[in-house]
Amino acid sequence: MKLRQQQDHKETLLRGVTLFETFSDDQIAELGSIMRPQVFNDKEAIITQGEGYQSTYHLIKSGRCEAHIDGVFSHTLGPGASFGETALLYDSPPIATVRAAEDSDVTAWTVSREDFQRIVVDAAMNPARVTNVVNVSTGPGSK
Repeated sequence: MKLRQQQDHKETLLRGVTLFETFSDDQIAELGSIMRPQVFNDKEAIITQGEGYQSTYHLIKSGRCEAHIDGVFSHTLGPGASFGETALLYDSPPIATVRAAEDSDVTAWTVSREDFQRIVVDAAMNPARVTNVVNVSTGPGSK
């Protein structure tokens, strides 16, 4: 996928996440622009319930994940689903274990808590800044 198509796809998925429903188009674009892909192999733990402080939000691009709470299967997550929002909001240990499903490599777009908070705080303090960052990343010559 070309870079512009990837960015558009991320933005479309982000607009479907309840957590971001109050974000402006510029905030969504900036969030999408800083999200980076990360690949997880089948059965690989992505986050583990109660272990440390998870500081990354994940938006599934491809593949399937399984969520377990207290060791019991809870549900399956697929493309467009996300997890790690407690990391963004509360800086707390994960409330579930999420791992790539058996026979399913997972690619997820990720953003750190620090980057997420920067977008929210910067937009609140200086709404024009978000527009300027987006114009730089999508201006002439970008693909």
